[in-house]
Amino acid sequence: MTKDPHGTALSFTRPTWVEINQANLAANFRLVKQLVGAQVKILAAVKADAYGHGMEPMARALAGCGADVLGVASADEALALSQAGIRTPVLILGLVSTDAERRRAVSVSAEVTVADYSGARLLQRAVPAGRRVVVHVKVDTGMGRLGMWHSEAVAQVRKIKALSRLTIGGLYTHFSSADTDARFTREQIRRLEAIVNELAGVGIRIPLVHAANSSAVLRQPAAFFTMVRPGLMLYGMSPLAAGRTRAWLKPVLSFKTRIAFLKTVGKGRSISYGRTFIAPRRTLIATIPVGYADGYRREFSSQARVLVRGRYARVVGRVCMDQTMIDVGHIPGVHVGDSVVLIGSQAGKRITAEQLAAWAHTIPYEITCAISRRVPRIYR
Repeated sequence: MTKDPHGTALSFTRPTWVEINQANLAANFRLVKQLVGAQVKILAAVKADAYGHGMEPMARALAGCGADVLGVASADEALALSQAGIRTPVLILGLVSTDAERRRAVSVSAEVTVADYSGARLLQRAVPAGRRVVVHVKVDTGMGRLGMWHSEAVAQVRKIKALSRLTIGGLYTHFSSADTDARFTREQIRRLEAIVNELAGVGIRIPLVHAANSSAVLRQPAAFFTMVRPGLMLYGMSPLAAGRTRAWLKPVLSFKTRIAFLKTVGKGRSISYGRTFIAPRRTLIATIPVGYADGYRREFSSQARVLVRGRYARVVGRVCMDQTMIDVGHIPGVHVGDSVVLIGSQAGKRITAEQLAAWAHTIPYEITCAISRRVPRIYR
């Protein structure tokens, strides 16, 4: 049976896995609470399998930390949390746009996003007589995606409030560029504030007003309102450019494997598909059992680094579906079975999801979300 670097016996045999540090998750949650204050509620985003960390275990852990609401993307995700016995309120952040989705959302007592009056009416038809469903009204203040335009919001909220089987529990917007454009983010905040004030003027007070994602939690206190919606920062990754504030955050996910094969390669030998890497000198090449089917992306080919025996080793040649090659010729004493860190730390050195994102010209969200379900998760 395979053992991890801590000596713990693992139930799987292929030596590629993810480790999740739940103590670090709790520390990141405490940081959010410290930043926003005791009076502001926290919706913890667990959608998309908790950004690749495992939705049910992360939801349970975050509920234990004190999360007031859990944010999911769909009625199916809400159902999974219900079946897992998680009783913290769940808000579906995506639209429930079919009759089947609406019935499922109602059946698990999820709180539901509505983006306009017509969608609210369709949801009401799915609610049995004698019941009410809590809805959060989505307002578009500049994202250009879901939600009614902010100029139409007051009139539509007044109509939604009149629907007999819906209760408005929240009003929210989504920032388009909180990590890059502070001026436009402040304009989005101003637009939402104006709606809240105008609704209050006609006697409609919304219990939960929310806008702040991780970037805004770190940079825009005016966006806190009565609830914030952190996601990436809970999982120890910085939403800001160049990983700023990473020192405040504790990494939650590590991605690891082991060397499966070693081969001495002479100068001029080619490695992997397309012969994109030709050895410039005699060296030692290790094959590791991880590839793009595991979420270790093809864009990492001849770009990314890993850690072996506390030293950086470069990925060489194209990443394959199930295997990747690394150059370990400069590392003394390498053996088959040695631990390889793809994301995480070893001997004081670190590979971060942000670094992998830079090599792949993407964002860290995509890096962890892409780690496939065939990679087992271990929770510590």
